[in-house]
Amino acid sequence: MNGYFQIQINEKGVSLLLSPPIGEGDKICVAELKEYLNRIGVPYDVMAINSALSSMGEEEVVLFLAPMKMQPVDEKCNVYIEADKMTAILRMYPPSAGGAAVDKAQIMDLLEQFKVRAGIDEDAILMALEERPYCTDIVVARGKLPTPGRDASIVYYFETNNAARPELNEDGTVDFFKLNNLHQCTKGQILAEIIPEEKGEDGFDVYGSAMLAREVHKAVFDYGRNLEKSKDGLKLISLVDGHVSFVNNAVFVTDVYSVENVGTSTGNIEYHGNVEVKGNVCENFSVKTDGSVFVSGVVEGAVIEAGGDIIIARGMHGQNKGRLKAGGNIIAKFISAAEVEAAGFVEAEQIINAKVTEERMSMLMREKD
Repeated sequence: MNGYFQIQINEKGVSLLLSPPIGEGDKICVAELKEYLNRIGVPYDVMAINSALSSMGEEEVVLFLAPMKMQPVDEKCNVYIEADKMTAILRMYPPSAGGAAVDKAQIMDLLEQFKVRAGIDEDAILMALEERPYCTDIVVARGKLPTPGRDASIVYYFETNNAARPELNEDGTVDFFKLNNLHQCTKGQILAEIIPEEKGEDGFDVYGSAMLAREVHKAVFDYGRNLEKSKDGLKLISLVDGHVSFVNNAVFVTDVYSVENVGTSTGNIEYHGNVEVKGNVCENFSVKTDGSVFVSGVVEGAVIEAGGDIIIARGMHGQNKGRLKAGGNIIAKFISAAEVEAAGFVEAEQIINAKVTEERMSMLMREKD
């Protein structure tokens, strides 16, 4: 309980009862006491008040102020507004003998005088009137801070990091033939989803002035062909079987996987769809797909397996370890030292030292050692 002061009036004049704090309560504030005495018009000796307060122990002290007559002093209240305008504090001061107590209506009128019109805590006011905690801060109004809300965001359901990352083997070595840089998708697959923004709630201070919540930002998809948005506009869906990539914050889906060369920059390729190789398929690498494979350059000691056709513009040097297997046809400029299997036909200008298995064959010329 805080220490407090109370005016006493008798035939000798006006005195001041000083009550010390109890427990961890605050001591009487000199400035507050002086302000109160000025308010009720009682003269006082500053040095005497300072001396009485500084020497006060655990007992009450009565300090004579002035030999004057005055009417009983009513219970007083004051209101303080915090600098941030978010809190209104009531402090109460006891009446003298015969003085009137304040009621709820008077406190509400006082709050109106200080223009406190929002966030008023009537329960706190009723408690103050019941307990009368003098010289104590009583929070009778609180403002409300605006809630921040949340910006919309986009969740991507595929790997957006396009950097090639070698796969680690169980023994801790790195397999550079598996770079994990191909992100396949299927028709109807949800590739991204917008988490909608949540608007914040406006706040107010104790004066009733609005405190606007921060404006939240929407999110929109940036995407290329072979994609569509769901009816609610919140999901991005692939229209084809293919592979998905993320470039400059945009989503792209293509049903043809196109690379310059198949080698250390790509690793082995396993794909669901057509594969286009603009250059060469290097030795010891492989291309496997359920679609067709188109190679503009040369295949050297590599493996190509396709569910559709295999077309090699410049031919294949199998080096006795290369293999071509197609669910459709195989067409090449030449084929040498390779194992070739086609469900359709194999067509080449030259086939040298090759084992060819086909359902039907059409070729312009075959040379054998």
